[in-house]
Amino acid sequence: MSQAAAQVTVVNRELARTLAEHPVSPRLCFPERWLFPGEALDAHSIGAEPRAAAEGALDWLGELGCSKRELDRAAALDVAGLVGMPFPQVAGQPCLGLAKFLTVWRLWADLTVEASNPGEVRWPFPPELFTQSRRPVHDLLLERSGDLGRLEQGMASLLGELTRARSSAWLARLCDELEQWTSAVAYEVEFDGAHRDVERFPSFGRQLELRISTSGAYVLNCLAEHAQGLEIPDFLYDHPTCRRMQYLSGRLVAIDHAVFALARDATDDRTNLVAALMTARGLGPDAAMLELAALHEATIAEFDRLAEEMESWADADELGLEGWVRGVRQCCVGLARWTAQSPRFAAFALVVDNRMLSPRLELA
Repeated sequence: MSQAAAQVTVVNRELARTLAEHPVSPRLCFPERWLFPGEALDAHSIGAEPRAAAEGALDWLGELGCSKRELDRAAALDVAGLVGMPFPQVAGQPCLGLAKFLTVWRLWADLTVEASNPGEVRWPFPPELFTQSRRPVHDLLLERSGDLGRLEQGMASLLGELTRARSSAWLARLCDELEQWTSAVAYEVEFDGAHRDVERFPSFGRQLELRISTSGAYVLNCLAEHAQGLEIPDFLYDHPTCRRMQYLSGRLVAIDHAVFALARDATDDRTNLVAALMTARGLGPDAAMLELAALHEATIAEFDRLAEEMESWADADELGLEGWVRGVRQCCVGLARWTAQSPRFAAFALVVDNRMLSPRLELA
């Protein structure tokens, strides 16, 4: 954002609240049908159950032998929101299981990418583990975990628990998405570093495709199936319509993150879709956010058109399509809420011409 440095600054949000609001207030909108019944887009409260599950996940990490530094990093992930917002229907033991998985996965990714050559980072449980052996998957996971670190061992135990509830095909699908996400995140680190070194922004289109790959939407969409106790068959998951809807969900999550994490990305000197548009088209952050809001609206319209088409299929009910669409929608909304409210992103604000720029989530 160097080309707008004279007019744009990043400040602590508490300080920004003393300023007048910018007259342009970009809005990212979701239709009400995308929300869980009774959910409010601007609600800041998280239920007691996700909070308890997040605490339980931290206790579990302590039992794995994680250091205080690792536990502090895990606590900063705001897993209570990451469970409670994308998966509002989950309660009880499944809620704790999701909290454990999301915590150890995200902590493992953060620490592994930091400590390693990004090009060498690999997801430790290839999808073939679940489909190409006649031995019980649980035994294979235990055997494999013996050569891994404590975080990987924790993930192995959680995947082992999932073998009792989910099919080998579903577990392979989940690990395939995690494998692709891990590779994309490792590439993202190299990508950001390379462009930071030469002080040149990559094209908006190239950045958008990368941010979709690293959004985590595909992984959470798989977990949304588990949260609802359903599995759509592989032939449907790989159907071009479903794959396009997955892509669109990733685009929504990438846009939401770009808008609500712009101030944080600027403080960390990370590339961002808003900044890419500013550079490519000579826009201010307010105008760039408005362009992304328009793309957000068009993306939802395409998703809804495809969902309506798909739900008209003769065997839609038997295939679990309605539940799958509902889960993907709720994940998108939940991740948008989480990014907009999470302390790790909300601690900073963007100030344009001495006025705070405040993007918002609203009902369409």
